[in-house]
Amino acid sequence: MSLLFNKQTSVIRDCDFKSPKKRRLVPWIMTGALVAALPLSISAGELILKDFSDVSHLTLNGDAKTISTPEGVALQLTSATRLQSGSVFSTLKVSTAQFSTHFTFKITEPGGVMSGGDGFVFVVQPVSSEAGSEGGGIGYAGIPTSIGVEFDTWDNQKETDTRNDPDDNHIGINLNGEFNGKTAPVSPLFENGQVWDAWIDYDGSQLEVRTNPTGKRPAKPLLTRELNISEILGGTPEAFIGFTSATGGAYANHDILSWSYRDEFAPFGEGKVDVWMADSKSDTGDEPNKVSKRFWLSPDIWIRNQQDDIPKYQNVEFGQDNYVYVRAKNRGTKTARNTTVEVYRSIPAIGNRWPKGWTLIGTAKIDTLEPDASQAVAIRWDKDDIPKPGHYCFYVRVLNDFDTMKFPEKTDSLVNMRNNNAIVSRNFNVVDLLKNVTDTFEVTVHNPKDEDAAIDLVFEEEDKLLDSDGAGAIV
Repeated sequence: MSLLFNKQTSVIRDCDFKSPKKRRLVPWIMTGALVAALPLSISAGELILKDFSDVSHLTLNGDAKTISTPEGVALQLTSATRLQSGSVFSTLKVSTAQFSTHFTFKITEPGGVMSGGDGFVFVVQPVSSEAGSEGGGIGYAGIPTSIGVEFDTWDNQKETDTRNDPDDNHIGINLNGEFNGKTAPVSPLFENGQVWDAWIDYDGSQLEVRTNPTGKRPAKPLLTRELNISEILGGTPEAFIGFTSATGGAYANHDILSWSYRDEFAPFGEGKVDVWMADSKSDTGDEPNKVSKRFWLSPDIWIRNQQDDIPKYQNVEFGQDNYVYVRAKNRGTKTARNTTVEVYRSIPAIGNRWPKGWTLIGTAKIDTLEPDASQAVAIRWDKDDIPKPGHYCFYVRVLNDFDTMKFPEKTDSLVNMRNNNAIVSRNFNVVDLLKNVTDTFEVTVHNPKDEDAAIDLVFEEEDKLLDSDGAGAIV
């Protein structure tokens, strides 16, 4: 996954606006990890804005501003006033080779000519702050080398035959600042004052648009269009993303309430991935784990001396290859793809601090893991890498790009296991035993009573240190 923002890309300001509200704000620093507290969350390849109380990573132009609403701090593109024009774009370019975005919006107080206009456009374009024209252009008309998804509330076809406006409440997918693309009608009206959701997804060849006021992602898109966005943008897979809006004789408040973006095709609202392993038999996967008393005996890790797929624990046999089995599960609602299993062992001389106290044994891939499913993988542990007989510990991680760890890993391994259901541990022993060897020995039994006694002779492993497959006794 590439970083969401490319710092080498400069921002070109729009010099056409006379409004003092146009400004460039300081971009954020990307580290690949979470770098800001909610409501702003940014990680490599992803932007999550639950509201717009922090707009330090955006460029606001024209009449665009932030306002307080019952839903929180919103991004108002234009207010319910004639001849408004506003836009907001990411301060830095993002990858657009593939992407998924979701935002919520609300259009209120429609007025003026025919009560309400004109809508807004989600725009992908290479010039950060150009907002286009006023009125029916919705701030998008005239922006070259661009893709615009319109949420249109005004029928301009009555005024001009150059715009494909079938009605006064539709969505459309347009190119290069012209309104000549495919459209689809929407019901009810955008201007009904409700909170609407919109989902726009691009898989590298097709753009899909969904919207409704229910908050539930529809299974089928309202509108699709085959596109090569990189080609449209002049051969580059990067662009600025944002919104434009404008009013003419008709007007309304056009407010964006929240916004999320991923630089890969990973649709929002399709469910979530939650790959995990159990710390104990009572563990259900909740984070943090508040039910397990022990964190060194995961039932989802076991060892076999051969790759026989038997789910029963054996000690590691020194001097031969062994197999570490790990069972990963998906408690989410979405199929987990390309999950990686990593197995580490402790280094007694260093301790169990993460990651310094652990050495990697091996990894395995799980291609797909359906919701509520589990899959065990076997990782061969080469005999030359197995340490001398003794007591050790495994530290196992399951990693998936769509299921980042809820709590960042720190140096305390136990805290990491307790906080994250994708990390578990198991103690184990390395033994050096000769198998299939028999021997005889004598046991003297004394009866202190004056009468016959029935005596049971029982052999037990101390603390069950040895598995029954490794040692036995016949009396």
